Amino acid sequence: MTFVNKVRFKMGVEGDNVRIAVTEAMNECIDEDILVDFFEQHREEVVEVSIYDYDEEEVRRVLAEEYAQEVAQGMAQEIVEKAAKEASEKAFAEGEQSMMINQIIKKVKKSKTLETIASELEEEVADIKPIYDVVIAAAPDYNIDIIKNKLAIN
Repeated sequence: MTFVNKVRFKMGVEGDNVRIAVTEAMNECIDEDILVDFFEQHREEVVEVSIYDYDEEEVRRVLAEEYAQEVAQGMAQEIVEKAAKEASEKAFAEGEQSMMINQIIKKVKKSKTLETIASELEEEVADIKPIYDVVIAAAPDYNIDIIKNKLAIN
């Protein structure tokens, strides 16, 4: 591990490129009487194999980073899509409620009964009664924002 640690140190701390780091690490190992015969006999082969190994390690690191970024982007996109869908559904529901309130206001202004309004809107009496009651209470102004707020509280 001494040789590998020397290479990593030279690449990480000293910022050497792989070829220089491997060559200097081999020279230091030879000076320290570590694997002298091996390094002297296989110098070029050690450099080439080490470069290949470090390149492969770098490729793996880059691929792992890219994968992590893609996963994060996918999750972010999923969250954005979900939020947009929820916002759209909420806006649609609020739009439906506003339309229902406006229709009930118009019919109340014409002095129609709850049962008549329910029949004309093709809704159940029980479904529109809460809106009807708040609309009646909001007379004569029929401010839709106040009506919506009261319905949200109830």
